[in-house]
Amino acid sequence: MSERKRIMFVDDEPAVLAALSNILRRDRHRWDLVFANGGIEALRQLELGTFDIVITDMRMPALDGLGVLAAVKEKSPRTVRIMLSGYAEASLVLQALPLVHQFLSKPCDAKTLRGVIERCGNETRLSNDRTLTGTIASLPCLPSVPAIVDELRAATNEPEITIDRLITICERDPALAAKVLQIANTAHFRGDDAPTSSIKVAVAMLGTEVMHELAHSQMVALPTNDVCAKLIGTLQQHAVDAAQHARRSVGDPGRADDAYTAGLLHDIGRLVLAHELGADYLPVLERCAETGAQLWECERELLGLTHQEVGAHLMAMWALPPELVEACERHHDPRLLPAASTILVTAAQVAAEAIGPGSSAALRAAS
Repeated sequence: MSERKRIMFVDDEPAVLAALSNILRRDRHRWDLVFANGGIEALRQLELGTFDIVITDMRMPALDGLGVLAAVKEKSPRTVRIMLSGYAEASLVLQALPLVHQFLSKPCDAKTLRGVIERCGNETRLSNDRTLTGTIASLPCLPSVPAIVDELRAATNEPEITIDRLITICERDPALAAKVLQIANTAHFRGDDAPTSSIKVAVAMLGTEVMHELAHSQMVALPTNDVCAKLIGTLQQHAVDAAQHARRSVGDPGRADDAYTAGLLHDIGRLVLAHELGADYLPVLERCAETGAQLWECERELLGLTHQEVGAHLMAMWALPPELVEACERHHDPRLLPAASTILVTAAQVAAEAIGPGSSAALRAAS
C-alpha cells in the first residue's frame, strides 16, 4: 500500500457525499479521497484503480452496498471494506460481516470515522506480502474448537441463558473472542464508548439475542482441513494458558480482563496459518521438533513471515484495539518495543515466555 491511502466513499445521495467530503476536508493532505455517486459509479472507479479502503452505504438502487463490497473483495481482497448505513439492525450487521471489516451507523461523526479509518488502515510488517494479506483480508472468521461451538449453540438455545455463561464460553476460544470483539467494536454496538479489549464487556454489549444470532451464523465456523482440526485443541489450550498467565501478570485489576484477551489472542496467527496452509504448515512444525528452534524462527525461515505478523495483520484489518494488535505483533520481539511499552504488550510477552518452551513440540505431536 502507498503512504497516501486511497479511500472511496459510496452513497446514492449527493448530500451525504458532500457532508463526508466536508468533515474530512482537513485529511486531504494525507488521504486520496474519492466520492462515488452510487454502486455503478463505484464499480467504474474500481476499474480505474484499487483502493486501500472502501466505505459504502447499504441500501442503494441498481447495486447495493453488499454488491459493491463483493466486487471489491473479488477485485482487491487486500482492501479494507466498511459499511456506513442508517439501517443498522443487528441482523443486518451479522449478514454483512462476511464482506465487511467494520460497520458504521449513520450519522457518523468525524472523530468516529477517522478513528475507524486509522485503525483499519494500520500497517503491519506483513503489508508487503500481497498474497497472504489478500487471503487474510478475505477471512470472514476463524475456526473454533467443535466442542466449544456445540456448547455455545446449545447455551444460546436455552431460554434462561445468562451473559456470564456466554462470557465463560467465549473466553475459552480465540476465534470466538476475536469475532465478538470485532462486532462489539463496531460503532453500531459501541456507540460513543472507547474501543474495548475486554471479552466480558464485548459480550455484554452484544447481549443474548445477538449472541444467539452469531452462534448460529456462518461467523462461527469449524476447521476445514485435517491439520487444523488436529491442531486446534492444542492451540486453544495454549491460548487459555497464556491468557491466565497474562491476567496474573498485571498489577492493575482494571486491566486484568484486557491482559487476559492479549494472552488469549497473542498467538492467533498460528490458527490463521494452520487454517490457511493446512499440510503446508507441517514442515514448520517438523523443523521446530528437529532443531529445537523457536516456532517464529522456523516460520520466518520456511514461510518468510511469522505468526505474530499474520495475527497482527488480521486483528488490524478487523479494527481491534491497537493495543491488542501491538501485543500480538511484538510478543516475541522486545527489540521492537517503543520506549514506553504498553501493559498489554508486556502481558503478552510474559505469557509467551511462561508457556513458550515445548509448545512447538506439542503442536507437532498433535498433528
